[in-house]
Amino acid sequence: IMGNVNNKNLKTEELVEKCNVWRLQTKTNNELNESVANYCFENEILAMGWSLKDKHLEKSTCTLDLIKDREYIDRQRNLIANAKENERFEEYEKFVNKNKVYSKIDNVRRLNNISENDFVWMRKDGVYLLGLVQKNSEYKYDSSKKALDMDASNQRTNIKWLVIGGEADIPGVITTSFFRGNTLQKINNDSALKFSKYIANKLHNTIYKIGDLDNSPDSIFDLISPNDCEDIICMWLFKKYGYITIPSTCKSSTPLYECVLINHDKDKSGQNKKNVYIQVKKGEIDLDTEKFKHLDGEVYLFTAKGQIKGKKYENIKILDPKEIYEFIMNSENDNILPEKAIRWREVLMEISK
Repeated sequence: IMGNVNNKNLKTEELVEKCNVWRLQTKTNNELNESVANYCFENEILAMGWSLKDKHLEKSTCTLDLIKDREYIDRQRNLIANAKENERFEEYEKFVNKNKVYSKIDNVRRLNNISENDFVWMRKDGVYLLGLVQKNSEYKYDSSKKALDMDASNQRTNIKWLVIGGEADIPGVITTSFFRGNTLQKINNDSALKFSKYIANKLHNTIYKIGDLDNSPDSIFDLISPNDCEDIICMWLFKKYGYITIPSTCKSSTPLYECVLINHDKDKSGQNKKNVYIQVKKGEIDLDTEKFKHLDGEVYLFTAKGQIKGKKYENIKILDPKEIYEFIMNSENDNILPEKAIRWREVLMEISK
């Protein structure tokens, strides 16, 4: 997240304020077994499937035996590819609907609706890239054999790709958007938008008006990753009560809780020893105390933006996001805070100036 800021002499009213953040999920399961992400990066484009490949047409429910009429197929593909810019998607959609090739083409429609100055995040070989939609970017249907074989015929041109880094360099709200969802989808989050503007201004050109990012619990939890959030809760419990995490309990096979901690301040008989369980959710996820009441020990529940539901139980404690936020923002805790949490705190403070 380091870089030089350019064009500082631009007037504030000239800076771009309104734009969208998108996430593109690419694949490699095509006939060439080549990475669509590499194809996008090398050709400065966005690309996705629903390409009107022969295999797709063979499975269509149209009464016309499409695949045998080679001249018709080639003519229709070329018609879409060579149509005027504002008519390409219309021609594509018309052919798809007439021949019932795909049940849905929402992802292609979203690709067509991307605008100049929008952002698109993509992952290539574990590295996150930020695509800047440049002037004169347009929707394109590529009917070439290469694009069809890669199932990447639906494209948007003139994308400037910035190499940002690994997962540690990307806000959690962006990395988690890759977990599930559509091939192309919006990231409707203010922190994601302002970080995208911030990094684009630093690494490329200062053309975006960022505005203040609230120095608040919501913002810091947007920036840190789910794993970092779990570590922070463990460190908070260590500082507050002296609880120590048992590393071997940090397993995905126990989805009810993240890990087990113990109270190390006990007498020699071990009578005061107790297990401590934590469940941590970083987004708008609700937790129900009823699911944890059977655990033999103390339970600490944390959800950054959700709610804690169910009855109150003596052994179940609710953590306040504001208190955890203050723990992160206090530099006196840097000796036990994860390094990534400290870095995101610094980014938040810089953007919120």
